[in-house]
Amino acid sequence: MTLAPILAAPFATQVHILAVAIAVAATLFILPMRKGTARHKAFGRVWAGAMMAAAISSLWIGESFSWLHILTAVVLFNVPYAIWSIRRGNVAAHRAAMLGVTIGGLGIAGAFALALPGRIMHVALFGG
Repeated sequence: MTLAPILAAPFATQVHILAVAIAVAATLFILPMRKGTARHKAFGRVWAGAMMAAAISSLWIGESFSWLHILTAVVLFNVPYAIWSIRRGNVAAHRAAMLGVTIGGLGIAGAFALALPGRIMHVALFGG
């Protein structure tokens, strides 16, 4: 692994990568955690903030919008919706929105970022 491609990337890309890294780390803590606890809520706030930062920063990545920006819209809608849902006691809607964002926003987008040659994360992790 080399950090050179990340350090040479535009600022918005660096912010995006940092936000995604925070969200992935928070996900690893949240998923096995007992839900509804103070710890769950604290990590959830960090996760939600990181996901929103990742989504917003993605708007400045690339010269044009691609189909991956659909996931940006999904995150920008579903994170606030999930928070709104849980504040109204709708646990099922909260869970569905959060899992959808995790699978789509982190899983699918992350798989493409890592798997496609030429993408910064692919180059950073696997070289050329």
